Amino acid sequence: MSPGSPQPSRAGDPAPSPRQLRSRHLLLLLALSFALLSLSFPPYVRSDGFPIWVALVPMLFAARLTDYRRLALASWLLGWVAGAVSVLWLRHVSFAALLSLAFYLSFYPLVFVTGWKLLDRRFGWPAALSVPLLWVSLEYVRSFLLTGFPWFYLGHSLYQNLPLIQIADLAGAYAVSVLVAAVNGVAADALWLLLFRSSKEEGRRRALKKVVASAVAVALAVAATGLYGYVRLGRVRVIGGPKVALIQGNIPQSLKFKPMESQKIFSIHQELSLRAASEDPDLIIWPETMLPGVFDGSYFMTLDRSFDLDSSVRQMMAELDRPLLAGVRTESALGDQFNSALLLDASGRVVATYSKAHLVPFGEFVPRIVRAPLEWLPEKLNPIPYRFGLEAGRTQTIFELRPRNRPEAKPLRFGVLICYEDIMPYLARGLARRGVDCLVNITNDGWFKDSSELDQHVIGSVFRAVETRRPVLRVANTGITSIISPRGEEVARLRDPVSGEDREVPGFLLWEVPLSQPRGQTIYVQWGDRPLQVAAAAALLLLVFAAEGAWRERKTAKSGFFD
Repeated sequence: MSPGSPQPSRAGDPAPSPRQLRSRHLLLLLALSFALLSLSFPPYVRSDGFPIWVALVPMLFAARLTDYRRLALASWLLGWVAGAVSVLWLRHVSFAALLSLAFYLSFYPLVFVTGWKLLDRRFGWPAALSVPLLWVSLEYVRSFLLTGFPWFYLGHSLYQNLPLIQIADLAGAYAVSVLVAAVNGVAADALWLLLFRSSKEEGRRRALKKVVASAVAVALAVAATGLYGYVRLGRVRVIGGPKVALIQGNIPQSLKFKPMESQKIFSIHQELSLRAASEDPDLIIWPETMLPGVFDGSYFMTLDRSFDLDSSVRQMMAELDRPLLAGVRTESALGDQFNSALLLDASGRVVATYSKAHLVPFGEFVPRIVRAPLEWLPEKLNPIPYRFGLEAGRTQTIFELRPRNRPEAKPLRFGVLICYEDIMPYLARGLARRGVDCLVNITNDGWFKDSSELDQHVIGSVFRAVETRRPVLRVANTGITSIISPRGEEVARLRDPVSGEDREVPGFLLWEVPLSQPRGQTIYVQWGDRPLQVAAAAALLLLVFAAEGAWRERKTAKSGFFD
């Protein structure tokens, strides 16, 4: 089929296909979609989420107006560029990491637009059905493939819209993504019908009925979601729990890997903790790895031999006279190292430990196939942090805290999520199923300076709070340190009292833990991602069926299905 010839009509099409797009128009439509998607996330996000509601429409038009080959190539190339722009904050760590992650992300828009074109041409379903099915299935795949990158979901853009995100307690952030994708599908079908009218009266009436039915169904879904949100916001009661002090030391990453700076790093956190202790918190929390050095199970040590970390910790704990939760590297008897969180009691004794279970590829662990040749390199030439990587923890620890001034009160049970573990829903669900009252995220986002990564990272904690109906305490080295209630609203954020800045400033945040009452298990905690697994399997089967039919038609030369 030539580029200018009309495409064959589909069963149930809202209108006949017009002439195909020129390459420059194809690129413009795809670029517009990627731009609208980027503008829907921090630092550009609005509270209503616009323009996420129409961000996919240009992409869907491009899919209907272009042959498969050009569509696949253009979506992949522009997807790579858009991915690089979205994770531009990775430049502060490594340009190679930035380009590699962008390369990986570029395949998702390619699969979506070509896969949706297959489904659309083969079945002719309303886009309000086919778009959510395929897009959200790909979001689910991205949550675990290659260890997972559940970032930039459609639903994440609405994290400030409290009524609409409350359905996350039913099916996670995916439920919000389904809603957004359905609205995009209706908008695309309606605009398509408006611009490309069928010449046949019967076909025009049939297409109009389909679009109207889809629009009514989606409008009712949006209204029901909003109503559910307002009801849930009213029914989720929040009561004040133990008082916590969240410490933000603002340690530059350039300082973190200098062993001779261990004493300075410790002193900054010690001073902030002593100031916070004067206001009588029940617990003090330090960010990820901000207790410098290594804990071997009995002794705190650093490479700086002039600094006795172990005695300094015990002396500080005697002065604080209250528990401390701190991030630190730990070492086993076999020499394996872990990214851990330790709970020290008022005497300085370690009473509980959690080691990070979901490690960051190449940042915290190295696949064995890559590690082998690196073992021959000198230490100075090794490009991987922590030499050859850390080991993953195997169990989720439940920490307990008894309020200082209410010894008769029920102890607070909480779980810790280290670094990016708060963007992994399965970890928060696992802790909620074990009955924790609160989630604590300790992280070091100092790698990314004051970039939009800090704002984007907060989104994960917002959805974990709504999904589990547990508050999330975020304790970050350079920001953003905040407290998120079980309703998903940020009730407190650390800001500099003079400048009002919330990042790259030292300080501490004192607040009572906003506990949900009563604390049961949400549907999402109980069911997890089972509905998504069914949807992803259905999407895969439909794609295989559509592709097989298309290939058969092409082989028999009955249509130019792949044109």
